Amino acid sequence: TYILTESHVSGQHPELEEDVIRRFLADFNSSGAERGILVTDKYSPFMIHEIESNQPKVRFITRERVQVFVDSMALG
Repeated sequence: TYILTESHVSGQHPELEEDVIRRFLADFNSSGAERGILVTDKYSPFMIHEIESNQPKVRFITRERVQVFVDSMALG
């Protein structure tokens, strides 16, 4: 699994930027990993839903999804 973390720095825009998403996808595709996860405490832009639909091996764990992800790991 290829994992990228992107932290929110106070004073920055709180939404995940498109250039970070593009870099993550490019790095994941060139990594040879079977799955890719981007973890961030930033909010997700709508575009990640389309990316996840088209690329089921890629997941974005964003600010609004962190608790669901943690809960799923605890139950599994």
